[in-house]
Amino acid sequence: MSYREVVGKFLKHCGMKGLAPDTIKFYDKELKQFGRELVDVEAPIDDVRKLTGSHIEAFIEYQQSSCRVG
Repeated sequence: MSYREVVGKFLKHCGMKGLAPDTIKFYDKELKQFGRELVDVEAPIDDVRKLTGSHIEAFIEYQQSSCRVG
């Protein structure tokens, strides 16, 4: 299952739970950004079952390095 499919299912679930539309829009925006950053660290977003701890560590390091810039 791709990252996009997982996000779609999550957002659908949020709607079924009755979350506010603005909350769902916020989640959607943030998850799109997260997906772009996963691509930047070469994580396998075509099949999220292939994500490993190493990918998450790479993402965290990516975030930490971008916080130091500026």
